[in-house]
Amino acid sequence: MTRLLAKAHEIRAMLDGDEFVIVRPLKPQPSSVDESGRWYRMPSGGESLNCYDIPYAIGDSVVVKEAHATDGIRVLYAATDDINELRRVRSSAVMPRWASRLTLSVTEVGVKRLQDVTEEEARLAGDDMYYAPDFSPALHYWDKHHPKTPWDSNPWIVAARCLVHRCNISEMKEDAA
Repeated sequence: MTRLLAKAHEIRAMLDGDEFVIVRPLKPQPSSVDESGRWYRMPSGGESLNCYDIPYAIGDSVVVKEAHATDGIRVLYAATDDINELRRVRSSAVMPRWASRLTLSVTEVGVKRLQDVTEEEARLAGDDMYYAPDFSPALHYWDKHHPKTPWDSNPWIVAARCLVHRCNISEMKEDAA
């Protein structure tokens, strides 16, 4: 089981459809990638390659974490609820697993260059802006959220296609039993 720290537009895309595509830069950026999706990087001053595996695999369950708040009675979500008047909005990084309302099941995984993301993948990731006529919104968005891997450098990314389950992972396991 892995987790995804999701942004508001990603949450809305998950809630709007049955599929979602996770698009994240590979860390560290590889020197090369093999056909299995493993990637390699020569450490600075090193004589051998370090090998890294893709962070997602087919069949993985992914707990979706998002910015949230509580009013003392219930959990409210920044992507869909009005939480502006609450004093303490919490980052997705600190969301407890029990408060997650979305779970993803990974069905496909690939490693590719950012600029090779298809229009369908961008739409499923909640990023229709990738296909603006001059790409400027995508450039601004990607560079703002991924300053170490800017759009112009065409970084290597992982693209994981997932089924969206509108429930907590604990509810999925109960259904499977």
